[in-house]
Formats: sequence, C-alpha cells, structure tokens
Amino acid sequence: MSNQDVIKRSDELDERMTKLPDLNQAVVDLITSGKRLRRLINLIYVVIILEVALSIVGVIIYTGSQVNRANIATLHASLVSSCKANNDFRSDNLKLWQYLLAIPPEQPQTPAQQKITTDFNSFVSKTFAPRNCDTIYP
Repeated sequence: MSNQDVIKRSDELDERMTKLPDLNQAVVDLITSGKRLRRLINLIYVVIILEVALSIVGVIIYTGSQVNRANIATLHASLVSSCKANNDFRSDNLKLWQYLLAIPPEQPQTPAQQKITTDFNSFVSKTFAPRNCDTIYP
C-alpha cells in the first residue's frame, strides 16, 4: 500500500467518524434513562407495598365492622329483653299500688282528699305504665 492509499483511507475513516453519533452523549442518555427506569421501578415497589398495606388495613376495618355489627345486634336484643323484663316489674308495681289505693279509707274522704287520691292514682298509672319496647328500640 502506498502512502497515498493510507492517507486516502485515513481521510475516509475521519469522514466516517465525523458522521458517527457522539458516543459520549449516547452514554449520558443511557445513564439518564437507566436512572429514570430505576426510579420508576422503585416507585412501582412503593405503590405495591402501599397497595398491600391498604388491603390489609381494609380487611382489618371490614372485620372490625362485622364484629361491631354482631355486638350491636347482641346489645339490641339485650336492651329489648331488659325492657320487657322491666315491663313485668312495672306491671307488678302497678298492681300493688292499685291494690293499696283500692282499700277504702276508715273515714269518708273530703273532696280535696278524694282529688289527691285520684291524682295520685293517675300518677301511679302513668309512672308504671308499660313501655313499648319495639318503639323505644327499633
């Protein structure tokens, strides 16, 4: 090969090299896109961890609400049962007071005393009247 051929070949290679893309910029672009992809992957990991954590919290809340509903139903049944037992107690008290108030006095009552007795009988009837448990505890 002659010197001319070598020079010509060298010039061709120089010309081709100037047409090649800048490798430094390509490497910088690859590094930048790699960092961006790693950040996105890390973000996906964080989202997955949050998803699992929120799912666990949701299950715990749902389970707790089911337990609360069962407790509420038990409490409601207990309140209604207590109300009905209280109605039995009220009925017994009312019968006792009605018996006591039905005993005739030893001396005739004055109209004022009769009014007091009637008012007291009315008060006792209202006080010991049975409660409607279904209305109080729907």
